[in-house]
Amino acid sequence: MPSFFCPEGAYKPWPCPVGTVGVSPGLQSPQGCSPCPPGLFCNSSALTHPSGPCRPGYFCSSGATDPAPISQSFGDICPAGHFCPQHCSAPLPCPVGTFFSNRGAESRLQCSPCPPGAYCLSPGSPQPSGPCSPGYYCTGASDSPEPQASASQLLCFCHLLPPHSQSDYSICCSGHNTTYPHHTPGRGESWAPVGGGQVVLMEDAPESPLRYAEDGCANFRGATCPKGFYCPAGSSLPLPCDAGLYCSTNGLQIPSGPCEAGFYCPGGTSDPAPTPCPPGHYCPAGTSHPQPCPPGTAKGSTGGASEEDCFSCPPGYFCGSAGLAAPTGCECDLC
Repeated sequence: MPSFFCPEGAYKPWPCPVGTVGVSPGLQSPQGCSPCPPGLFCNSSALTHPSGPCRPGYFCSSGATDPAPISQSFGDICPAGHFCPQHCSAPLPCPVGTFFSNRGAESRLQCSPCPPGAYCLSPGSPQPSGPCSPGYYCTGASDSPEPQASASQLLCFCHLLPPHSQSDYSICCSGHNTTYPHHTPGRGESWAPVGGGQVVLMEDAPESPLRYAEDGCANFRGATCPKGFYCPAGSSLPLPCDAGLYCSTNGLQIPSGPCEAGFYCPGGTSDPAPTPCPPGHYCPAGTSHPQPCPPGTAKGSTGGASEEDCFSCPPGYFCGSAGLAAPTGCECDLC
């Protein structure tokens, strides 16, 4: 009979042992019983069919006797960086760009997108591989420390900004005629920046005023830091160049240097001499806002690097306030 074997000279049939099945009659030894198939378990003797599938979160290799084995030769709990659906015979790795730090995952959906500012290079990662490289930014689910973007994707990071931050990113304020639904990386979630350039998960984030061609940003994971921005190691978004400084090239990890004397640089500047200092003001190197000439002085021309470029009010005139381009009037007894 199936599921039993009869050695030579036996006076009765012997059941196939736990962890095996006997599918054919006439077996002569326990070696004739077949090991329980991978992904299944056989928890009693004399079985003609497996007892059932291995439980989600575990894997069962050949000959399993338990649906949820732990540290057994025939199976174990699913290791970190992997997932094991029901009927699993071997752990399945979380794909590149994702990770899972705990054991016992039952579904690929439990693999988390690599966090912003980091990358997950290898399949089956229990932790992110490391921080995004200097001069680059990783917006989430990145599989490279130096993500690349096509020319059409260079503004994709703009729609990750909450509305209150878009004024800090002048590059994102221009209009576009194309359409693109709000990008939501990773199981219906979206990334949004908070203080210090970091990024957190944000449910039901509002759609950005910028809109993009359909699918144009669907696979966007980051890019080289653009001009006017800098990206230290581990950046999740490009940081606008600090006021008073300029960022002249792509791929910077720190600003290029201070703005030239006689000019001022608001945040996000790529030119060392973008805006001449206006009349009535002076601008030392690294100026973010023009400094007014003090009362008693004036300056009628643009430029100027120091207070010495402001001229003293000439005899017969008065300069009663700061920031004057010309005297405001003359003394009554001299006019």
